[in-house]
Amino acid sequence: MESNSQNTNENQNSKYFDLNLDFSSWELTGIPPTWFLNNRRNFIANLKLRYSELEGVSLLVLKGGEEIPRFDTDVLHYHFCQESNFYYLTGIREPAIKAVMNLDSGEIVAFTEILPETNKIWMKVPTLLELKERYAIEFQDEKQMNNYIKDKKPDKLYLLQGNNEYSSLPVIYPALDFKDEFSELNSKISTTSKIYEILCDTRAVKTNEEYNLLKFINKITNDAHREIMKHVKFGVYERDFENVFMNYLSKNYYTRIWAYPCIGGCGCNSATLHYDKNDVLIKEGDLFLADMGIRFCNYTSDVTQTIPVTGKFSKKQKEIYDIVLKSNREVIKMMKPNFTTYPEMDRTSRIVILQELQKLGLINQGFTVEELLQKKVDRVFMPHGLGHFVGLDVHDVGQKVSYKSQRIIEPGNLITVEPGIYFIKFLLENSLAKEELKPILNAELIRTYFDFGGIRIEDDIFVTEDAVINFNEDLPRTTEDIEEYIKANNVHFKESNIKI
Repeated sequence: MESNSQNTNENQNSKYFDLNLDFSSWELTGIPPTWFLNNRRNFIANLKLRYSELEGVSLLVLKGGEEIPRFDTDVLHYHFCQESNFYYLTGIREPAIKAVMNLDSGEIVAFTEILPETNKIWMKVPTLLELKERYAIEFQDEKQMNNYIKDKKPDKLYLLQGNNEYSSLPVIYPALDFKDEFSELNSKISTTSKIYEILCDTRAVKTNEEYNLLKFINKITNDAHREIMKHVKFGVYERDFENVFMNYLSKNYYTRIWAYPCIGGCGCNSATLHYDKNDVLIKEGDLFLADMGIRFCNYTSDVTQTIPVTGKFSKKQKEIYDIVLKSNREVIKMMKPNFTTYPEMDRTSRIVILQELQKLGLINQGFTVEELLQKKVDRVFMPHGLGHFVGLDVHDVGQKVSYKSQRIIEPGNLITVEPGIYFIKFLLENSLAKEELKPILNAELIRTYFDFGGIRIEDDIFVTEDAVINFNEDLPRTTEDIEEYIKANNVHFKESNIKI
């Protein structure tokens, strides 16, 4: 299997080192509260560095996620997943909780509704003391929150106000409207978005504890992807391999919530970037693109492999796959902490793809890479960005902050490198019809790829002080390694004595 030793070995001087913990049961037991104490300390340190307007007693009022019934029912059909910012600072996994955090000392108190005793008929109702022992945070009746805030005599009350950098949706925060004896607190409320932005930036730089947990999550994700390789075949449905992936993780680690809906596409479906129907019958000769990750202790993974369902790549499939892998490896090779920018990485991936497609004849000779980039020919075959941050959210925050333009990758970042080549018929047809692209694109050859689908290879890359670590390096990635792994481990080919 292809490897790059300089990119995979932890350095002795790095602050990121293995804790040698067994995380296997943590989805059940939860993360130790000390981890979230460290998160709060890091956030406050970054806040004091980046925000000079903190004054006197500054309190941050937080709101956790709500468990909301869907549509016209009072039954909660979905497992609750905590809002990421709230979880990062508190570690609390229960819904409908608020918290108040001192932005100087880090002191934090949580407030929850005291439920009627009859609720115990329907659900587990922890006491305030049980919650305190679980999270090492003081819990009080939510009716006391205004009194608590007033007694602290705050100079400023901050909220997490801002919009998510991917969805543009507003971050949830409590609606503060103080009345009567508390009304003077209304004048203390700040509407700045800077606090949220600094929290996003803090979340982007993982602690050593987060590094270890995310490394483990990727390990079990790799194992689940190998399970797909052990069972891949044609004549079954795409969803059957989604089930192989999810069942493996559920059985072994009691995972109950995916990181995102599993993308499992064969044939032309593999060219749909966020395809998740997974209901088509797989045919002989198809490629199967599995973009699948898991949520474990609220943290996520995001990994993609593309494999032949017969155990062997065709000549055409191998040619395109090798280009995507070369793009992936060239980007990882160039990544240097505190030096390489994300736009540089993205550009490198596209240059490799353009040059190699030109060698195959899909792009005509006589055009420079700069000309091809200027005319956005790369977007015809790779219409998405190279990657994104990963953490509590699969598209994690912190990649776009106002004081870090041209985002340089930093120690503590976990970022996907996921180049791809896709033959999307309508996109190709539209491109072939454009006058400025007609001399560039080899229309006759491109049309022979209309039924090809797409190939994507996605690795989660962790950045340390002086190296980068590929969390998915132990997955078979070259065409030779994939074919060899399937040949040696696939249960169907073994049982039927099929030669591949």
